[in-house]
Amino acid sequence: MKLQGKAKGIAAFLMKRWWLMLLVLNILSVLVFAGLYWKNSRNLLHYTYEETDFAQYVNTQDPRAVGNTFDEDNAFGLYNVVPSFFLRKGYYEYRVTWEGGSPGTFIWPHTYLDDRYHTVEQNVIYMAEGAAEDQNGFWINIDYSPSLVVCYSGQGEVKVTSFEIRETNMLAVRTLFLRIMGLLFLNVCVFVAVYQRRKGIPDSVRIAVIGCVMIALVSGIPALFSKTIEGHDLMFHLCRIEGIRDGWLSGQFPVRINPVFYNGYGYANPVFYGEFLLYLPAFLQLMGFHLTIAYNVYVVIINLITAGIAYYCFSKMLKNQWATLAVVFLYCMAPYRLVDIYLRSAVGEYSAIAFFPLVLYGMYRIYTTDTESGEYRYCFVPLVFGITGVLQNHVLSVEMIAVFLLMTCVFLLPMTFRKRRFFALVKTVIVSVLVNLGFLLPFFDYYRTGRFAVFNEKKVTYLQNGGVVFGQLFDLFPKWIWEFVGADSSIRSEMPNSLGLSLTLGVSLCIGLLLLSKKPEEKQSRKPVVLCLLLCLIAVWMSTVYFPWDVLIERLGDFAYLVCSIQFIWRFLAVASVLAALVCGYGLLILSERAGKASALCAAGVLCTLSLVSGVFFMEETLDNGKIHYMNDTRAVYTMGAVSGGEYSYSGSKWETAENVQEPEVSGGAKISGYKKVGTTAAFLVTEPGDNGTVLLPMIAFPGYRVTSKDGEISQECLSEGDSARIRILIPEDFTGEIRVFYREPWYWRAAEILSLLTVGSMLVLWHRNRKLRW
Repeated sequence: MKLQGKAKGIAAFLMKRWWLMLLVLNILSVLVFAGLYWKNSRNLLHYTYEETDFAQYVNTQDPRAVGNTFDEDNAFGLYNVVPSFFLRKGYYEYRVTWEGGSPGTFIWPHTYLDDRYHTVEQNVIYMAEGAAEDQNGFWINIDYSPSLVVCYSGQGEVKVTSFEIRETNMLAVRTLFLRIMGLLFLNVCVFVAVYQRRKGIPDSVRIAVIGCVMIALVSGIPALFSKTIEGHDLMFHLCRIEGIRDGWLSGQFPVRINPVFYNGYGYANPVFYGEFLLYLPAFLQLMGFHLTIAYNVYVVIINLITAGIAYYCFSKMLKNQWATLAVVFLYCMAPYRLVDIYLRSAVGEYSAIAFFPLVLYGMYRIYTTDTESGEYRYCFVPLVFGITGVLQNHVLSVEMIAVFLLMTCVFLLPMTFRKRRFFALVKTVIVSVLVNLGFLLPFFDYYRTGRFAVFNEKKVTYLQNGGVVFGQLFDLFPKWIWEFVGADSSIRSEMPNSLGLSLTLGVSLCIGLLLLSKKPEEKQSRKPVVLCLLLCLIAVWMSTVYFPWDVLIERLGDFAYLVCSIQFIWRFLAVASVLAALVCGYGLLILSERAGKASALCAAGVLCTLSLVSGVFFMEETLDNGKIHYMNDTRAVYTMGAVSGGEYSYSGSKWETAENVQEPEVSGGAKISGYKKVGTTAAFLVTEPGDNGTVLLPMIAFPGYRVTSKDGEISQECLSEGDSARIRILIPEDFTGEIRVFYREPWYWRAAEILSLLTVGSMLVLWHRNRKLRW
């Protein structure tokens, strides 16, 4: 009995000191993780083979082992240059040098006839004429001995002169990251368990969390695989992600110049195209994950964010959990959103769509909250964060929602100009600018240079033919069709642009129920529903061929390019989808009032079933028809083409230079050596200054680049813009030594970023101090 009493006492003590136990466990775990990381990062493998080493592997008995020289006496096929070398599981970088060249011939570490899963990634180096060396990387997923293999095309002559392979610590980094994530997950589980034991978690919260997670997983089925389906803009956004990582490695934070595009010359898309959320997949790639896996994780997380924000906002407006969950499901499975993710790969747009419900709820708060209540002074906060989420992901979406925000203010003009409400709208604008100043100031700073194509090439194109026709709005089985060719084509050959049968029926249900409302008090209480319905119908109309876009463009004259910047009028289906989802929720609640909860639940079930059938059908179409990619990085991507229209480059730039010139061009008798470039940072050693010697670097001279030398003799005056907008460095007479060129944003950009962070921090403190209020 005494032992039992002591045991109970110890258990009670431990329960009271659970946090101490957890802290000790965390410290011990971190120490073990650090030790394992240190162990796995030591004694990394490194092999070097020179030309003289290859001769020992020639074997007259093995037709594949013929040495390191290949010419037209050799038949097309695979040949072993190095038959076998042992590699541990991990990530390796390898470098090959050669003489001559052979079109279509490539070399890589390869395994023969191995049926184990992804033993060695097939990342090859093409041995083209005119090149002399190249490097690549690959993962090997088991301890194994691959061969260095040449696949000879049967044309030309090429000789392998050296091969170097080096093990990196990427596996150790990735393993450490996963262990830390596992430990954090364990901590969250412990805190949730303790909270449940002490205070209890309401069933409504459990249902909401489980519901949102399930909705996110169902809408993210194609992203649950290790490979990625290619969409219209996938390569552009993968290059954006890797550019963020490479920008970090070259010293930029935040990243302003993407060093991946245009064969490393750089691209100013981060200045004009918000990338805040893309820092997550970039960090995952930095931690050793494949680029396509990092992207898939991002899609799943965006689905979770979309479901979470939608649930929070719709629950505040509908005040009914089952209706909210139904509306969240309809919104997350909306056909236009799924097409955005899996067919168009419009990362910026579908990321911005996650914040549309927050914009909607923000306007709802401002116009429905009692202006005399104490909480009204904070009612602008949701709208600020909604606008911020959209702006930081997709500027074009800001233009679209701005139109509907303005329409709302006009439709509710008497309410808009009431003192406190008008002041709340003014506060929204001011605080939104402050929160986003770190993005807006660089945007307008580059804009005022007048150099960028996105502002100079004011293209005017007719948009109306690209709209949706009436029948497309009811599409239940959207096909995975790559092209969008306009309303004149057959619907069967047109990319699926649809509001969806479920949302269309839900809106129709709400319209019918509103028409049946006869009591004055019913009509008065349903004014917000009517306004939301009206805006929804306008958004649908604007996405169709029936809206007079071409007439509007002709009437606007010189300002028509502002409308044409939208590019595709079916983008308004994104706005229509969030409004339609809310209208469906209101329709279900009205049906519940008139016909009972059972009828409303039945209607919700029908709408969700139709949405599930439509969404799963399209995702299956995606998996069946989409091109599959499994990429560790973008080395194999043609980054010249990935920029699409090149909107964020200089107007009239000679991009054939970026296509053909990858090394510095030296003139004026100067000589340099040891040129190295990492992202947006380059360094080289001047051995002879020459007479007015200059060096043209393969980097675009965007504002913000700096030049320096150890002795300080090289000043900023030595940097200018040269031919094809490249960075030109003037070498002073009698100068020898190292010159370093790097990108550094102006001090006032950094001040704007700090001000933005202080504004966000102030809003979080405000929320914490007033967290009992209805947000």
